[in-house]
Amino acid sequence: MKHNKSFVRFLSILMSVTMLVGLLPITVFADPDEGEGSQAVSYILRDRYGSEEQRECSNPIYLSEDKPQVLTEGWYFLDADVTYTEPILVQGEVGYGKSVNLILGDGKTLTAKEGIIVESGNFNVYTQSDDSGKIDAASSSKAGIFEDYEYDEAQSCAKSTFNWYGGNLEARGAENCAGIGGSSGTGVGEMNFYGGYIEAYGGISGAGIGSGKEGTVYGSVYFYYCQVLAIGGTNGAGIGGGLNSIIVSAINFEGADVIKAEGKGKAPGIGAYSSFNFIEFNNESSVNAVGGSEGGAGIGLAGGSEAGTGGFTILLGNANVLAQGGSGAAGVGGGYGVSFTGSIISGAFFTEGHLFTIAASAGQYNGAYGQAFGDGAGVSQSGSSSIQIKDQMTVLDENGNQVLMDERLSTCRGKKATLTTCTHPDLYAPEKYENKGSYHDFTYYCEFCALYANHDTYSQNHYYDHETHECVCGSREYEVSVIGLEPLSWQMPASYSYAPGDAYTELRVWVDNSLRAIDIVRAEYIDPADHQKKTIDWSINELSSYSDSCSNRNIDIDFYMPGADVTFEIYWVMNVSFGANGGTGSMSSFTWHRGTKYTLPACSYNAPEGKTFAGWTVNDSPNTYAEGVDVLIDSDTVILPQWIDVNAVCSHEHVNGVSTGTGHVLICEDCGCQVSSEQ
Repeated sequence: MKHNKSFVRFLSILMSVTMLVGLLPITVFADPDEGEGSQAVSYILRDRYGSEEQRECSNPIYLSEDKPQVLTEGWYFLDADVTYTEPILVQGEVGYGKSVNLILGDGKTLTAKEGIIVESGNFNVYTQSDDSGKIDAASSSKAGIFEDYEYDEAQSCAKSTFNWYGGNLEARGAENCAGIGGSSGTGVGEMNFYGGYIEAYGGISGAGIGSGKEGTVYGSVYFYYCQVLAIGGTNGAGIGGGLNSIIVSAINFEGADVIKAEGKGKAPGIGAYSSFNFIEFNNESSVNAVGGSEGGAGIGLAGGSEAGTGGFTILLGNANVLAQGGSGAAGVGGGYGVSFTGSIISGAFFTEGHLFTIAASAGQYNGAYGQAFGDGAGVSQSGSSSIQIKDQMTVLDENGNQVLMDERLSTCRGKKATLTTCTHPDLYAPEKYENKGSYHDFTYYCEFCALYANHDTYSQNHYYDHETHECVCGSREYEVSVIGLEPLSWQMPASYSYAPGDAYTELRVWVDNSLRAIDIVRAEYIDPADHQKKTIDWSINELSSYSDSCSNRNIDIDFYMPGADVTFEIYWVMNVSFGANGGTGSMSSFTWHRGTKYTLPACSYNAPEGKTFAGWTVNDSPNTYAEGVDVLIDSDTVILPQWIDVNAVCSHEHVNGVSTGTGHVLICEDCGCQVSSEQ
């Protein structure tokens, strides 16, 4: 048989290709839906104190190029580089425990070319096992990550919150919009950044992180132990407000490393055009704030006629801060031509033994300087702002020389000044009274900060015993300890005396945005006279720092210090509720102390037809618990009954002990529920 030459040549090529393919590894292209949710995905949860723990999500939806465009309630996992060309919409439910959660896989990047719009619910972004996951978000019409403020009357809070729990975030906003936060004319809800690296650039008139043009920052913006680079667009702050913006809530830096927060044009590095709340720097944060070249303060208000004279409180606590004002602007305070009418408090929340510095430099315009702390140039330098320098702080002039206590304020109103922790180089005793009626007084002062040398006791007045010629209290300080609260959630303000007698003082508890209540279980001491345990008299004075009910506040517990150590036992109050989960009937809600265990009760609900009670689930735990099991209440909690078919009733007769990460549990082999635990 004769073969066509071209056909022979085709067979030869086909055989060669077949042999070559046989030598190559086989690649299987799987359906993107196949195996979805089949394995647990780990993620890092960080908190406000810089701690982190590894957790797992067992049923995530995997992101791909075309799925999903709208993120609703639940968990999502980025396990490959994905690009969205249309806006990603976050549409979660509003209320406690409701959230849209995204886990960034290690080394994977989510590119949102038209940004991410958080319309409702809590949007939480986590990383898998390190900070190599990334979001790159930009928009042609809104903020790169747009988190609009809308108040929900039914829930008594904002409809959306953005929580960043680590990884790399880069965001760029459109004209009149922030890089992260609000768009033109919109308000900004609550945003929390827990770790990771954040880089944000505002469009023209928009802040790097905060509001857009003529926007309002309603919700608090917190930076916890993260690195931040935030650059505003022209006339937009690095962190805070865009052109003609207002801050009515708070901006807080807790352990954050702000590489640079730079305003452009007339805008401040950190701040807004007008405001009536506070900006706080604390917990060893490191901050570099640079005001816009046309008159923006380093930290504070914008310059020019657009800026209002309304100020706010700037709390310079346990942090290292560098603030540089633009042309004619204050380092900390008002922009060019603007008088800062708010308060600047240096040494707020001072932590004993920590050395930190607040350095402020004013800008110059036409030969006139603004004030390092206070007003911008071009206004009456009358010192309209309130500058409070705590006793522990000393002031260095522009040449780095320490100034006397009486010169601290005038130096701060100069063109350059540094506030730092005083090391008391020159202590002296102006007077000593061995016997002063029923008291004795023995004090040392520092001439640079006017602090008592023996400042642990603050007041050196103690009752004097004329028979023994000794101080009744032994000239010692008295300690206050609190059981049940986290260490950083309460403090004893340094301005009060912890000595006995006429020592009126207060214990301050910081309450989160849930307006969480506290329960004071006991407040007692051991009386040194009869060695009996006694209760102190106390009263609560609640002070709200904000105008709306979704805001932070502090609770002050006022009391007189006895001549002994005092122990408080205080717990956050959590809300515990039940749901029928398809059954009928009702079970009453109640409150419970956070961090304590609750014994699951018998079920009072009526089971659905054909079903019977199999146990309880607690919040989003995958375990089913039998009645009588103790569970830890650490947050607002929802307890739901689980139903099984009547013919599948489990007697929990076959149980085996299993060791888990939380302790030793007994698991029923028949139904898989957790029968009991030893934690």
